[in-house]
Amino acid sequence: MIQLEKLLFEVYTDRDIETEIKHCVILFERAKENGSIKIVARELEKRFYNNPEIIKALNDATNRKVSIDIIFGPTMESGNGELQKLWKEKKINLWYLEKQYPQHFMVIDDFMVIDDRYVRTEELHLPGQIERQGYMYRTSWIGKRLAEDFVKLQTQAKHLSPDKDTLEAI
Repeated sequence: MIQLEKLLFEVYTDRDIETEIKHCVILFERAKENGSIKIVARELEKRFYNNPEIIKALNDATNRKVSIDIIFGPTMESGNGELQKLWKEKKINLWYLEKQYPQHFMVIDDFMVIDDRYVRTEELHLPGQIERQGYMYRTSWIGKRLAEDFVKLQTQAKHLSPDKDTLEAI
């Protein structure tokens, strides 16, 4: 029998971005020392990934030796200077997908996995679509499955090096 997982938060991502940011900060803070944060995002929306609270939470996580890997593509919104700074300082890893990745379960789109046990998913949507829902929950089996999917996506993506690559061309 499959155990039901614990839903932590439900949020309408575009309508209530401040609440989503607050909840994601909580998830990032739950990443344990030497843990991991894996993020799949299409265009790295600047209102989220350039938000000072998100940047601080990611930076604090790197200070706890949490590895942070972000897969994005095929586009990136301009104005993500603070996230790019973390990348240039080699605090986070960026992976670029030239083509949109296939949506895994046809019900979720972008996702985050923290220490393979806290998960944030987002409804399947078109870029820029408003009124989509996001869910954040504590899980084990879904977290492990998405972490495995993340590794598969990494094999299809280009690892961007701050020493050799530039994000301006993307």
